[in-house]
Amino acid sequence: MNPSRVDCRRLIAAVICFILACQNSPTDSGGPPDGTEADSLRITVPSTLLVNDVALLTAKLWKDGQHTFESPVNWSSSDPSIASLTPSGTSSAVVTGGRRGTVTISASSGGIVTEATLRITAELSIQPDYVLATPEGWPMAVGDQLQLEAVYVDVDGEPIAEIPSLTWSSTPAA
Repeated sequence: MNPSRVDCRRLIAAVICFILACQNSPTDSGGPPDGTEADSLRITVPSTLLVNDVALLTAKLWKDGQHTFESPVNWSSSDPSIASLTPSGTSSAVVTGGRRGTVTISASSGGIVTEATLRITAELSIQPDYVLATPEGWPMAVGDQLQLEAVYVDVDGEPIAEIPSLTWSSTPAA
């Protein structure tokens, strides 16, 4: 084989390797190309979420009232047992409600920190639930008894371990 062809192929292979290696290497601090820094970080967080439900959280950096650029955002929860976070891309995360309670969700980027409050809730359900499915009420004769239980349920309607504190009452028959 011609030695100049071998050298040319090696040079082309070296250039391709160099280009491929540089594609994944950061060349700056993640800031905008013009060197300006963001002055605020705005996050989108729902105010409430049901136990075992999920939501997408997003963050945007702003400079002088305008959305500027995408930059890596670090997310955290003040109590991961109530609401856990999983990064999803550069500036978003998925939050999952773990148990009832209130947490502070924090997002930070480039030295800017923003916080929002998230309340994890559960729906209250009467068990057995077939009692509520009867439009005229559950037929009962005088002296009959029916054991009812109030439970918290998650987003899928499944009971959760927490026991609700409540007061029972009834109205007189019509």
